[in-house]
Amino acid sequence: TATVPFLKPYVDAMAAGGSSSRSVTEAKAILSSCLARAVDVGLIDVNPCAGVRTKGGRRRALVVPDQDQAKALLAAVEGTTWEVPLALASYTGMRRSEVLGLRWGDVDLDGRSIRVRQGLHRIRENGTSRLGFLPTKTETSEREFMIGSALTDRLRAQRRAQAER
Repeated sequence: TATVPFLKPYVDAMAAGGSSSRSVTEAKAILSSCLARAVDVGLIDVNPCAGVRTKGGRRRALVVPDQDQAKALLAAVEGTTWEVPLALASYTGMRRSEVLGLRWGDVDLDGRSIRVRQGLHRIRENGTSRLGFLPTKTETSEREFMIGSALTDRLRAQRRAQAER
């Protein structure tokens, strides 16, 4: 449509201005939704966002291992430094940043629960980057998981091993 070139510079400017591709995609989706409603009620004839592609395009499809694959993965990493992080991710569905940001203060072994409050992220500022802990992005991201005895046993062993080191 003739209006697409009008919107493209704004999407490009967001991307060039340091906005993440996800932020650009979400902003485009919100604007497109508003303009789609304007088409529905007859305010405009065509949604000008319909022809705008955001940089990065669609996200890759999430590949989730089935139960047998998850068991094989956990068996393969048993006794390695990957055992506990992969067990946490497998049993709870926690994100990588959440697993890496977990503190013992967030783990209640007697109550068999884990509280997600922060994540470990790469922080970019002033042309450099460092790892740092950041709180969860939203209130709903902060949550508590009940954990079973298999994961509790692994965490107890990990805590003992850390104390010995």
